[in-house]
Amino acid sequence: MIYKAEFFDRAFDFKFFSVIDAPEIVFDYLTLDKTSIIIPGIVELSRGWYCHITRSAHVVYQGFVAGVELGKATTTVQLSPLPALFEFQFFYNRKTYNNNKTDLEGWFRSAILCTFAGSDNVQNIPGLTVTAATHTDGVDLNLKDNLHDFWDLARKAIQNDKIAISCEFDPMAKTITAVITNHAGETEITIEADLPNVTEQKFTLRDDYGSVNKVVVYNAKDDSQSQTFYASDYAPPVVQRVAEVTVEEGETFAAAAREKSAELMRKSDADNLIELTFRRNDRMIPDLHIGQPVRILKGGKEYHTILTGKNEKNSDSGGYVTLIFGGIRVDFTKILKLKGAI
Repeated sequence: MIYKAEFFDRAFDFKFFSVIDAPEIVFDYLTLDKTSIIIPGIVELSRGWYCHITRSAHVVYQGFVAGVELGKATTTVQLSPLPALFEFQFFYNRKTYNNNKTDLEGWFRSAILCTFAGSDNVQNIPGLTVTAATHTDGVDLNLKDNLHDFWDLARKAIQNDKIAISCEFDPMAKTITAVITNHAGETEITIEADLPNVTEQKFTLRDDYGSVNKVVVYNAKDDSQSQTFYASDYAPPVVQRVAEVTVEEGETFAAAAREKSAELMRKSDADNLIELTFRRNDRMIPDLHIGQPVRILKGGKEYHTILTGKNEKNSDSGGYVTLIFGGIRVDFTKILKLKGAI
């Protein structure tokens, strides 16, 4: 199989292409990890250029140049996945969202367009189209203040509500298309992890035994006010959390306390990490998209989760594909990314 990397500038003008050795393709929706490719020869590439990697005309990766390292006879290129374009900060009055909680996908769309299709021609992304394919009300993002990291909110949206942002570019049409979709209503795809075509499997599951099931909330400005909340499946062992909330102008303590308790007791189908590896040419690999609800069967049990990543270790003879499910990450670097430490 021939792998080809093509590069285009920000206006989608073609700049360079190279045949490359079979690369390891990395895509993690939560951490937006980079993919590294090696190009024969010394090549001048600019940060921000788009990269389109194909295998015999089949698209295997799209991203943009994040870093370039020149060796004696090769050029190593670090590529960020296309959704990493949306790692930005923006200002929005949290009260406006918290009081309404309507159409999260539309709100995400507005944030992207206000940032990249506004009056700043340097910052704008040429050819960008953003579509809200669904409209979801009532999503609690637990906004702490008025300054927001967009991709932190995107992570919350996929983990808690299965709302994901897909992104692709068409070099011929000179367009980038982002689509924001709630996948919660889609039929779960079933995968049997114990079938022989699954060459490796790894399960890291949420400890339900230690989940918070009782929350006591106090008014930070009046500690004589408190409310206690219980999980719907409240039972031993009791895991209690105590919190304070500051009641903002225009809201009530009861509403603020209820929101805080929901945050602390929230459970998600994505509270796991399941990794299943297949041979790349295995025709039984299901066709999944990020945010896809999945039911995984193992040892007589079933686990409900969503697809959040995919890695390909390619070789001339085939290689392997690892499907990554859930919102937990155990790699230390990934944990730090999720906490905003790096």
